[in-house]
Amino acid sequence: MDAKLERLTEILQQTRGTLVAFSGGVDSTFLLKVAHSALGEQAVALTAASPTAPPGELEAAQELAKLIGCRHIVVASHELENPSFSQNPVN
Repeated sequence: MDAKLERLTEILQQTRGTLVAFSGGVDSTFLLKVAHSALGEQAVALTAASPTAPPGELEAAQELAKLIGCRHIVVASHELENPSFSQNPVN
């Protein structure tokens, strides 16, 4: 596992910065923490604020990003404005 973590850190350090799609779940939190450790302020979390997300999910993601010390951008997803999404047709 240490070799994989070292490799991930090396890959991140080769970038000028990283934007992590951040849900606040285990996987994206791990990636954000490693990215922030490797890149500092050049690692940024991005979360889509969704009206379909469970209550408290956005707030939990915001708190985790704050604990990591990472800049966190939140964008509105507006998926309910998409008729294909809101009608949920049979496939």
